[in-house]
Amino acid sequence: KPLSLTPQILSAWEGSCVFISCNIKEEYESRSINQWSFAWYFEPSFDSTLNDYSGTLLYNSNQTATEVSSEFSNRVKFWGDLGSKNCSLKISQLRLSDKGLYGIRLYWVHGELKTPMKWFEKLDINVHETPSEVIKTMSPEMEEQKEYTVACSIPYHCFDEPIKLSIQGLEDHHVLSQKLTTKIQ
Repeated sequence: KPLSLTPQILSAWEGSCVFISCNIKEEYESRSINQWSFAWYFEPSFDSTLNDYSGTLLYNSNQTATEVSSEFSNRVKFWGDLGSKNCSLKISQLRLSDKGLYGIRLYWVHGELKTPMKWFEKLDINVHETPSEVIKTMSPEMEEQKEYTVACSIPYHCFDEPIKLSIQGLEDHHVLSQKLTTKIQ
């Protein structure tokens, strides 16, 4: 397939954002991919009368001013670069109602082809009420008088919207040091 989305499932929390990474390959079946367009949808479904996908339109590369559904107005931003075949999308200020299926439809018209070729890729976005529902913590079985390292991680996709993490509940304990590191995976 000439279209790739990574990852296939994203998890975030209400008020945060997600970044959907999307790329279009340079070639398909030894033919250069040019003269293409795409559309992003929320809750897409196949419409047999149109013989195509439809749903809540989030972005259309053919339109200079995409008519985005009012529920996504001012929250969806095309984050890609058409010149480098990057079709990435960012959704900010997530709501619980944003949980669901998202899809992108790619259209390609090749000079030798009479009808456009079409591809569809999808991913799921889970939106939780709080960040604590997506935090992963790793800590060993602990004994008194020993030193331990506790590690926690949280999936976060929008580095242009920084978040602050804090640890609570250690006020009555002797904490030698708190070290916060950020690692992009």
